[in-house]
Amino acid sequence: MRFQAQNTRSIYPLTQRVGLVDSSRQLLFHLLQNEYRRGNSADQDAAAIELERRYLRERLARKPGTAIFLERILSDLYEDAREQLQQAALKGETLPPPGCPYTLASLLEIPVENMAA
Repeated sequence: MRFQAQNTRSIYPLTQRVGLVDSSRQLLFHLLQNEYRRGNSADQDAAAIELERRYLRERLARKPGTAIFLERILSDLYEDAREQLQQAALKGETLPPPGCPYTLASLLEIPVENMAA
């Protein structure tokens, strides 16, 4: 399914926004998974995190106004990722707290002064 989404991003303009949302949610999930799941491959998580960050940085560089949209829905995306992690959690694993601790700049590891307003 991820392969189809990547192919449709350039064809359908609305899927570009959907792609950003999905990619942001995946980034949050991998960050939470890296921090809260036992037995995960840190190398695999790091690669997935960097891939999603790179994609989001490229998209935001092309359309800086999209950052405002993502910032507004970041809390909802965090809760989605948290719920996804909760469903995959093993018994006894610590779950992330409610409430998104990230800003878009911190999520992408971009200094705030470099974010487009």
